[in-house]
Amino acid sequence: MGAAADRRPELSVVIATYNRSSLLRACLESLDRQSADPERYEVVVAVDGSTDGTLEMLAGMTPRYSLTVVSAPQSGASAARNTAAERARGRLLLFVDDDELADSGLVAGHLEAHRAHTAAVVLGTIERRIPDHADRFARLECDDAAWQNEELTRRPATFWDCYGGNVSCTREAFQAVGGYAVEVAHECDTELGFRLTAAGQSFMFTPDAVVSEYRTRHWREIIEDTRRRGEVGVELYRRHPEMLPQMPLGGSGELATARWRQGLANVLLRLRVPPVLLGAAGFLLPSRRLQKPWYALVRRHAYWSGVRAAASPELWRRARSATLILGYHAFGKPGEKPSRYVVPATRFERQLAWLKRRGFNVISLGEYVAYRASHRFPPPRTVVLTIDDGYLDTATIARPLLVRFRLPATLFLMSSPRDDETDPVLAERTVMDCAQARALLGETFEIGSHTRTHPRLTAIPPDQARVEITGSKHDLESNLGTPVTLFAYPFGATSSDIRTLVEEAGYLAARGVQPGRNRPATPTFELRWLEVCGTYSLLRFAATLKLGELRWPQAPARLARAGRELSR
Repeated sequence: MGAAADRRPELSVVIATYNRSSLLRACLESLDRQSADPERYEVVVAVDGSTDGTLEMLAGMTPRYSLTVVSAPQSGASAARNTAAERARGRLLLFVDDDELADSGLVAGHLEAHRAHTAAVVLGTIERRIPDHADRFARLECDDAAWQNEELTRRPATFWDCYGGNVSCTREAFQAVGGYAVEVAHECDTELGFRLTAAGQSFMFTPDAVVSEYRTRHWREIIEDTRRRGEVGVELYRRHPEMLPQMPLGGSGELATARWRQGLANVLLRLRVPPVLLGAAGFLLPSRRLQKPWYALVRRHAYWSGVRAAASPELWRRARSATLILGYHAFGKPGEKPSRYVVPATRFERQLAWLKRRGFNVISLGEYVAYRASHRFPPPRTVVLTIDDGYLDTATIARPLLVRFRLPATLFLMSSPRDDETDPVLAERTVMDCAQARALLGETFEIGSHTRTHPRLTAIPPDQARVEITGSKHDLESNLGTPVTLFAYPFGATSSDIRTLVEEAGYLAARGVQPGRNRPATPTFELRWLEVCGTYSLLRFAATLKLGELRWPQAPARLARAGRELSR
């Protein structure tokens, strides 16, 4: 159909269409205004059973590029894209939606990106256009799309960013993974992106390859689409459990969410508030600074409402639960005064009894890491007990109580402790030797590394930090006769470089001291904890399990953060 039909192009633009003749015409006309030479690309359109005159419209077009039209009975966009890809002649496939307008540099941007990155899936920019009369929910969705584009300029792209409206890959890679999964109704682009990643492809974002998309959906349609994405999220998890850490189902996107928002979201789910009703209520809010968090809350609520509709009762309970890692240091004898780091034996005994009585599922950190490695949700109300430093009272006081209640714990041990502990209460305490530590190993205790000498790793030279991290692992494994695969950062001091050193040393996971709960999306080498202070009453301990970190010095910061979130 075009002057360049007899030449093999470098890139094929693939479009699936159904009954959107006028939008498709505008899309094809924008592709005819590309800065790239028309001989370098072609366009393949799969008409998915359209009945609105699309085929007649296409027959009358005479673009500069080669245009191939494939007509088939309606079978869905994914099947239509696969059919068009089979007819494509280019080495590269660029997928574009039929309601998009291509910027003049779209094709050139993708070609240039593939020249620079030979094994990459290239994502371009999708700009949103909405009608002047669009409701505020649609406008907020448009703002969110712009934010996503900006975010991709600051971080590496992943398969979870994959969208079918402006993405390109080699035809060879597309065919190797079997193309689009026709049985996946929504999130099919993300599912394809995951399989491309598993096949060794990387993702990159190029802001210079731009399309604009005209969105006419109103707020009810946006909410319903989000709810369906929750249903599909369950199906994606069943098909590809490895996707979990980057899925909203696994808590992705919630790690930086203010706790008050999380609590409100949980209440709304328990009450089974219909997402549309919650969305309608938001139109009563008077100011834009309140509308943004409302929009985020409604979208989240709609997603999880979809998850509940598709998940089994057991999967729902597990997916909505988070794992608590409790942190202890030392244990006090009868009559010893409690302090932040010293938990009296009687209080520790009551805490263990509470965990048993209330039906918490107490497992070791190693067991929790195994759940994560196999991309499974732990049972609801899962708790991990961790003890830092390895003071002798862990063996003499804590161990007998843990054995009595049949509860496991993870001990983070220094392999070469120094007598320079800054806390005067801890400085007076005896640290167990390797023989005493070895005697702890068994059904109750597992042992992880807390470095050799407990330095603040971010305050020492990298080579010294490496010795502390790898040397401790070697020392402990040699003396204990068992693999040491867990690590805890002294003082919680870490950075991206320190986390890399820990991972390179062969550890499977690491726990810090940032307060919070752990979901599958929580980074494996930045696991969060809740510190249990020796001054906590049983009521305070129970409240910490329920509500999280409650220490007053952090409250002003939390309130300020909540205020900032409201003003966004």
